[in-house]
Amino acid sequence: NDPNIRIYRNDAILNADIAFEDAIKQAYRATRVYEYYTSTSYAEREQLYLIRMVTSGEYNLENYLVELENSFLEFEEEFGEADVRVEMLSLRDDILGIPYADETGAALDNGTRIQMLRDALTDPANLDSSGYVSVPFSTSTDQLSPLTRNHKISHIEVNFSASEIGDDDVGRVYLRQLGTSVVSTVNDETEYYRFPERTAVVDVYFGSKFFDETIYKSYRFRDRPFANTQWELAINLRDEPANKGIDLSSVSDIQIFIYYTDFTTF
Repeated sequence: NDPNIRIYRNDAILNADIAFEDAIKQAYRATRVYEYYTSTSYAEREQLYLIRMVTSGEYNLENYLVELENSFLEFEEEFGEADVRVEMLSLRDDILGIPYADETGAALDNGTRIQMLRDALTDPANLDSSGYVSVPFSTSTDQLSPLTRNHKISHIEVNFSASEIGDDDVGRVYLRQLGTSVVSTVNDETEYYRFPERTAVVDVYFGSKFFDETIYKSYRFRDRPFANTQWELAINLRDEPANKGIDLSSVSDIQIFIYYTDFTTF
């Protein structure tokens, strides 16, 4: 009947409940990470609503996590580790789609096509509300190997081809991901995700990498799906100090290298 003992005992129970609830949340989070990484559904996830003990009972947290780990190991045994690949998007050829022939079917020379790119980059109609040159584009799994699935971004690099870049060998572009992401799963299904908008500030290189390679790698979109319905490439010549020497009328192309991971399913 000692009130102090009752207080300590109640406090211990409350703290145990808080710790257990946190453990359940972390187990749920681990399950969702497993499902996202493998692009599969974990059927035993419903057990989390039945678990009341850490180590005891038909359904307990310890056994659940062991089974989750075993499922992950089985997935790796079947599909192996994810491979890293790269997809190159040319602003001139892929994003803007500058034609190779005119209306009559006559082939356009490289100089003419480059001038059409420069006209597009310097067109005031392509300025966004911040005064940045902004070019929308999308990415699709149609451009990737048909034998692979579950394409997720590793990192991104950008090569800026221009003759007038200033004296600093430094430049930056902004990449924004705004749309709906699409994943082709290992079970040949399609999943859709809507992530918060995100912007990456990418340090570009001009043909060759002047600084250490790590400077040019942006991991801002790491683990997000490769395929997305709406991206934006923005070039800030208004108030980005690194771009003060860049002349868009000297640009011949901008290449976006998207490094991504996937699993071979055939």
